[in-house]
Amino acid sequence: MSQNIEHHRQFALHYEDNKHKLFTYLNYRLSFNEALAEDLMMDIVLKAYENFEKFDPEKGNFQQWLFTIAGNHLKNHWRGLKKQTVSLEKLQEGGFDIPSELGLNDTAKGIEKENVLRTLDALKPDEKDIIVMKYINDFSYEEIAGITGKREGAIRTQLSRALKRFKKIYQKIYSE
Repeated sequence: MSQNIEHHRQFALHYEDNKHKLFTYLNYRLSFNEALAEDLMMDIVLKAYENFEKFDPEKGNFQQWLFTIAGNHLKNHWRGLKKQTVSLEKLQEGGFDIPSELGLNDTAKGIEKENVLRTLDALKPDEKDIIVMKYINDFSYEEIAGITGKREGAIRTQLSRALKRFKKIYQKIYSE
């Protein structure tokens, strides 16, 4: 019985350190559908807890293991579903905020945020995923590599291409 309590305690400690990043990741990947992010997060946490005995720290850290489960769960979720466009109201309800160093007035900042969000939503899921992990979750290349199962060099290349595509889409749509 004490082994079961220790198992629960260890999982809870690991989870507590990662729950905010996991929710943020899911929320962004699901275009700020918080209810769906919460539902999928519950599924992911339950799956991780049920399989915690399979977690091997020598193969990677808990965060990598958890985000691998989350990525696989998202892939399963997307199967059979068409990606839906998100209304600006849902984005605003999600509380998305892009810090602006441009000194724009509130109206201009709001328009800039909308433009960036629309551009993010126009990316392929794997492009959006890597940008969110790097620039929203602030994961290192090593952490992203561990989560995706790719080499760090491949992650850097993928991120570079995703950013170029983001810039191209943004400029095509919003350049004057």
